[in-house]
Amino acid sequence: MKIAALHIANTISCSHIGMLAMLMLFTTSCSKNEMLSINEPVRLINVYYDYDNWEILPDYQNGLFNLRDLMLDNPTIVIELSSHTDVRGSVKYNQQLSQERADAVKSWLVKRGVPEHRIVSIGYGEKHIINKCIQGMTCTEEEHTFNRRTEFKIIEGPAEIEVSSKMIFNPNAN
Repeated sequence: MKIAALHIANTISCSHIGMLAMLMLFTTSCSKNEMLSINEPVRLINVYYDYDNWEILPDYQNGLFNLRDLMLDNPTIVIELSSHTDVRGSVKYNQQLSQERADAVKSWLVKRGVPEHRIVSIGYGEKHIINKCIQGMTCTEEEHTFNRRTEFKIIEGPAEIEVSSKMIFNPNAN
């Protein structure tokens, strides 16, 4: 399954290397446009959270502005916002915390003009860890931070939407 992410830098060229969570480097393809497919998870770059917190920090809002613009430009799409935690804390607490994070992003988008009925917010807690940091593993704070994230996927609307490659950042691109 391809994982794409909204790119927050408007000036990146095809030869540059992008940075995801200031830890992982990936290259992007040089095509002018990319396709977002229905039910394809899209990681919001730099929408990460402090430990034990759901506040959207000002430094992390650029990815949300890109998502807002995508939704306003495509009024028929409905998205699922999924938020995630690291494995520290109880399963029950992490489930609640991730729901607070998803609801915070939904509220942010609604306050900026996206109709509420077009956003489904779901907290997945620690169910979808994307690196080695599972229960019992020793990880750095930066590695834990990578799991505290928000993603979205289009769940209703056109099967595919063409967007500028400046918006999409695919770590799996060749």
